[in-house]
Amino acid sequence: RVGYGARQFRSISTSASTSGGLAIPDFYTIANSVDKPNYSTYRTNNSGRSVYGSVSLGYDSMLYLDGSYRLDWSSTADAANNRIETYSLTGSFLFDRLLDVDAISFGKLRASYAEAPIFPGTYATSPTFSSGTAYGSLASLAVPNTLANPQLTGGIREETELGLEMRFLDNRLGFDFTYFDITDSGLPVAVTADAATGYSGLSVNSKITSSTGVEVMLSGTPVLTDDLRWDVSFNFATLEKMLDFIYDGIDRINIYGGSISWSGLKVTEITGEEWGMLYGRQRKQDADGNWIYLSSGNHAYENNQLLGNIMPDYTGGITSNLTYKNWDLAIGIDFQEGGLYHSVTDMFS
Repeated sequence: RVGYGARQFRSISTSASTSGGLAIPDFYTIANSVDKPNYSTYRTNNSGRSVYGSVSLGYDSMLYLDGSYRLDWSSTADAANNRIETYSLTGSFLFDRLLDVDAISFGKLRASYAEAPIFPGTYATSPTFSSGTAYGSLASLAVPNTLANPQLTGGIREETELGLEMRFLDNRLGFDFTYFDITDSGLPVAVTADAATGYSGLSVNSKITSSTGVEVMLSGTPVLTDDLRWDVSFNFATLEKMLDFIYDGIDRINIYGGSISWSGLKVTEITGEEWGMLYGRQRKQDADGNWIYLSSGNHAYENNQLLGNIMPDYTGGITSNLTYKNWDLAIGIDFQEGGLYHSVTDMFS
């Protein structure tokens, strides 16, 4: 099987806000701004295309092998080097056909290797200016802090997956286990630039991250009659994402400040550490673990302290679906252990 794909993405957004409050209380319209309103407009336009081919082979309804090869192009990468070649290979073995065990309804071993392109964001290769509120009769434009790199190309994601799926007792009980290993290489990353350039950063293709984890699902049907059916499933997953490399001479970057930067928090990537380290201010303690207070009676703080990681240790969920004749009752519960979060509500409470 062969195919061709093409896409075109266009987006235009405009935001506006009042300045100085509302001239007439409780009349919520931009035109009711006390001072000149603030306006900004953002638009993006990018395109891509791909060609691909795939083949599937099977033997005795038991062994299967699938392969694919594709070429992708994107307008967001260097025009002279914007093609990425990827392929995938998947194999599966239905071993239950070789077993003469009544209790085993289904059994499958699977293994796969797949690659996928990762292209830079829109306008990462060419300088753009953002529009802002006019200054008198003059329009205003802002220069970005990160210098565009016209030679920016795309990266590649490589993923290996191994799995085992089995069902028992006429499909009344089953489990599905998956192990995965992912490596993202050649990712665009903004590295620090010399202040004399007028920019704070420059985008290059150098970042490498790796992720490993497992996914487990248990499912069963404890009750099954002509009128009543109860299905229950439980899933559990882990994910460990590591930062392997940023750029020569650079071992950490801030990946997110945004709306939390004003509270002294930042999410940081550090080479050799798990992705998503959270740094911020922390209350000071003495050698005995007692809080240290200022003369005003407020807590003393230390800035730029490691608070932990935003990634959870594991996630999971339980789903129950009860069907009685034409009535359905579904209940879902999700859970997560570990992973720090920032709450502005808690900060001011």
